[in-house]
Amino acid sequence: MIFPWTDPREIRRIEEKRRREQLAYEQTMREISERPERLLLRIEKEQARSETRRREVDDNARRLRDGRRVYVDGDRYRDGEGRVLTGADEAEAAQQHEYRPGASTWADKQNADHQAAQAEQLRQKVPQGQAGSGEGRGGHEGRQ
Repeated sequence: MIFPWTDPREIRRIEEKRRREQLAYEQTMREISERPERLLLRIEKEQARSETRRREVDDNARRLRDGRRVYVDGDRYRDGEGRVLTGADEAEAAQQHEYRPGASTWADKQNADHQAAQAEQLRQKVPQGQAGSGEGRGGHEGRQ
């Protein structure tokens, strides 16, 4: 008499099931370990896009004779540090803006800087997440 646990077909079926479960587990673990890498790649692409935008804004800004960049802020002008221009600097910026009105605005510069800062903050958080996920993986390996 053949018992179910001694039947060769049943033994093969159980072994195949265990093998499939093991492969599925290993695939899941690979995906988990690759997540931070994929996230980091997306963040790096966003940083490159932000840096390109920041350069475009800076390149489109007007320059004073002393080399400072000038941004339009409504009816005023600001330098790269955000200081409102007055006197001769303001007059020079107004003259340049009159001849070439398509200059970058202060809002454009702030948005570009903000996006770049956000992307950098996200990038700084990724290594912290990798360290935390490494601890979690150790617990799963013990359960095999």
